[in-house]
Amino acid sequence: WPLIAVPTTAGTGSEVTSWGTVWDSAGGVKFSLAHPRLYPEFSVVDPDLMIGKPRELTIQTGLDALSHSLESLWNRNANPVSMAHAVTAAKGVISTLPNLAKDLRNGELRERMARAATMAGFAFSNTKTAIAHSLSYPITLRHGVPHGIACSFSLPMVIRSVAGEGGICAEGLGAIFGTDAAGASEQLRAFLEGLGVATSHRSYGIEDQEWHALIDLAFEGERGQNFIGTRDNLLAAANDQKGIRMAVA
Repeated sequence: WPLIAVPTTAGTGSEVTSWGTVWDSAGGVKFSLAHPRLYPEFSVVDPDLMIGKPRELTIQTGLDALSHSLESLWNRNANPVSMAHAVTAAKGVISTLPNLAKDLRNGELRERMARAATMAGFAFSNTKTAIAHSLSYPITLRHGVPHGIACSFSLPMVIRSVAGEGGICAEGLGAIFGTDAAGASEQLRAFLEGLGVATSHRSYGIEDQEWHALIDLAFEGERGQNFIGTRDNLLAAANDQKGIRMAVA
């Protein structure tokens, strides 16, 4: 039988990927599935099916799409095609999601988010995800943070950590944010917090010692190994982020 995908949220991008997941909350384990037969033969992306979704779910799934876009840029598997999809998707999410969060029944905004999420799916179908997703899985399992939040609140930190990287990562981030890594990180922090999403790990019940351990753990998984950055730079960015938040507070 053909696999026909009909998404009812704008976020996962699974309608155009060969990835799947199984979460064992009781066992504290998340399993990733990958197989060519998981590619749908047909995808029907109808934003009318998304109009009734509540604000929290709309934001969470939209941020998952944003994370997919950015994760495909700081990725060892990145290529010019995936970058083009990622830039289009990320710009679509950033320009649409805040307005949609205020006008949930707006069909035009729902369509724009649906397009962005599908484009993000095209991006990471080429690359898989990277460090922010690897970091997110135990945060969801241990602390109950919804996936879209868990894989996005750390994005400003990750951007700071790839400040010295060139190539597709720098080109893509520049096309999205129009500035350097420090400026992009600050723009993204303001964007997330404008949606009510805290960007400090402590806001999710994670103390510094656990946070550093989670960063170490994130590099061990396949998604972490896709990341072009380094552990030392990510830890330095984590410490910089903490200093920034203390100064703002």
